[in-house]
Amino acid sequence: MKVKKVLEQLVLLLAFMGLATGMQVARADTLTPITTDSGVYGRNTDFVLAKGDSVPFGTSSYPNIGDVSADGVVNGRITNKTTQFKIMYDGTATTTKGKYGTFYTDVIAMVDGKPKSLATSTPTPWTITNSGQTATPPTTGFIFTNTVATTINVDLSQLGTKIPLPIYIGFSYVAPSSTEWVHYGDMALTAASDAVSKMADVTINKGADLPSASTTITGTGESGTTVTLSGESIPDNKYTTTVDANGNYSISLGAATLKSLGNMSSVKVTESNQFGDAKSATANVSDSLPLTISPATSTVSVTPDEWTDHITGKSSADIADWLAEQAGLTVTKQGDPTALTKTKDGLVFNTSTTADTLSSVMAGGNTSVAINAKDSAGDTSTSDATTNVLRSAGQLQFGTYTSLEFGSKSRPLPIPNQSTLIAPNGSLNTDGSDAGAYSVHISDTRAKGSPWYLAVQATPLTDGSDHTLSLVYADGEGHNQTLDDSLVKIMSGTRSSDDTNVASDWEHSGQQYPGNASDAPAGIYLQAQPNIYAGGGQTANYSGNMTWWLNNTPY
Repeated sequence: MKVKKVLEQLVLLLAFMGLATGMQVARADTLTPITTDSGVYGRNTDFVLAKGDSVPFGTSSYPNIGDVSADGVVNGRITNKTTQFKIMYDGTATTTKGKYGTFYTDVIAMVDGKPKSLATSTPTPWTITNSGQTATPPTTGFIFTNTVATTINVDLSQLGTKIPLPIYIGFSYVAPSSTEWVHYGDMALTAASDAVSKMADVTINKGADLPSASTTITGTGESGTTVTLSGESIPDNKYTTTVDANGNYSISLGAATLKSLGNMSSVKVTESNQFGDAKSATANVSDSLPLTISPATSTVSVTPDEWTDHITGKSSADIADWLAEQAGLTVTKQGDPTALTKTKDGLVFNTSTTADTLSSVMAGGNTSVAINAKDSAGDTSTSDATTNVLRSAGQLQFGTYTSLEFGSKSRPLPIPNQSTLIAPNGSLNTDGSDAGAYSVHISDTRAKGSPWYLAVQATPLTDGSDHTLSLVYADGEGHNQTLDDSLVKIMSGTRSSDDTNVASDWEHSGQQYPGNASDAPAGIYLQAQPNIYAGGGQTANYSGNMTWWLNNTPY
């Protein structure tokens, strides 16, 4: 009977042990060990975060922290999803100079330069004995072991922003009737230096000051990271967004402005990943009004001459100023629709694009130039205007040209007694009226020095009754060539101006050159023969067509 009772007690004891063990295993299944040997996390023995100078505790020994586990762990690291730690330790804390009033296991971070417990509720306090000089951990149900486990609930949703790394696993304690806590860290959960170094630097407003009237904060950072705006009077974690695939971010303040949020002299933007690895940038806030450039996008076609005069070798400010004028950009200040001017408001344009950058654009190509604006009050544009710059190759084409007139009703040509070249006596408008000296204009907006080649072909002049006359081109150097349906090369040249009248020096006053006319100046002439048909004693009218050809390569 006695043996049976002992066995029942043993069975009962084993049952309780199994229950206790099962409870511990069930908890462990939801937590993951934190890696401490990867070079990311390390132990800092006897590291005191802060203590009051008037509290000389003289702690001579601390418990030994063992394994640490947590939820929300990825690749052995805590994340902003972590809500719970389980900390294994053994031993007691002892002091020889002071007394413990309260002592407990803790998770700690330096927030705004001060140590702060991250526990969302006060952890279970330790038992204070030996006249306040010994702190003993609470029992947790483990049997046959001195190891103690404490579970601490935390909120790390602002990890990397409001809660910076490192995070310390350790203890917090205070003397009786004191408010000066001592925070001791035994394990430091730090940032991964290689991950931080690889993160793109975060920027704000291209490094410029932020107008206090700003409603949007823009900048660049590491793609995929979370960026958070903070400042003296900005609510924690209220203004946040994600950096896009191109490395840009935009944080909207909604209907608020930086000024309406408080009289801040600066703001900070922090980029962070899920592990709390972070980088920050700070921007000054100036009491100014943002400028708006309109239109936001535009296109400017630049001729070769304009490129030479306004792009090549010019400063970025000169380039931006000229492009703004060509694009018709206007600038207004927030709350006032009146366009700013250079004279009254000291308006200036600028761009980060240089002449060297634009020189890489080939003729016929294009590039985008971002233009910003600033006035004499120091107010700047919050968004750039984008101008699409087309580098035109220029055009080679005919300008105006007139028809040729040889004789007229009031001054008919006499029949010569020998072969004679007769210069035109002028030109006609399309309505048949006198147009004065005839002309052939070449319009050329290509780069200076670009070559051009001129040729002509002509039909015979006829009177409608199978009687014909011919036109001849004389080059002024003794070479004459009859014009027919084959191309006759007239002249060539290079572009020196936008307009060239190739006939400006040709004869056009009805001059006559008899014989072979090798001395005839340059021009187009009527080839008149003694047997010319003159309409049976009456005046005969002859007409024909000339076709001019213009090319940038030789014929």
